[in-house]
Amino acid sequence: MDTVIHLAILSFFFGFFVDFADLLDEHGLRWFSGSALLSGILWGIFGSLLIYLDASAALYVSTLVLYWVLKQKLDFLNHAVGGSLILLTSFVLLPQTEIATLALVVGFSVQAIQGFVGTAIKKKYPLEGKKKELIRLRHFLPPLAISLVISNWIPLLVFICFTLGLKMSEVWFIRFEKTGKSWIAEKLGMSIQNPLA
Repeated sequence: MDTVIHLAILSFFFGFFVDFADLLDEHGLRWFSGSALLSGILWGIFGSLLIYLDASAALYVSTLVLYWVLKQKLDFLNHAVGGSLILLTSFVLLPQTEIATLALVVGFSVQAIQGFVGTAIKKKYPLEGKKKELIRLRHFLPPLAISLVISNWIPLLVFICFTLGLKMSEVWFIRFEKTGKSWIAEKLGMSIQNPLA
């Protein structure tokens, strides 16, 4: 049970810092010099700890990062550092079994298919509100596929907690951006600037 709690906490912080790194790169959040790189290192460390702690979590995290490589999502230094840490950890620690290889191939394939289908749908049909959120449910498919292949629900747990961390960072930033107020941002000396500046 302790391992499950550790996996949930690590997954949450992995998701939080993935989004936080993005906010520092592309959305105008400013903190201190080097904070973007630090956030990339942190999400890389949290993802690597998931891989170290549990082989089934490793399968999902590895397919997710491989998918980000395919979709060219690791487009800033902090993303590249985080992704590299995770992929290096995966190369060293992923189990070399037939079932793990099958789960990795199936998970990555489902990840790629859902990603390209989702992109095509969004390009053809501009989605807003509930329809946009509904199409995001497709992200459940890769961890579900891995869970079914290995008969283990940990990839789903990692996905859910990762998503909660991601959304927590996103919701905090949207509120901070709209109101210009955040107790956390004020205490830590964060600000918002034009992301193109």
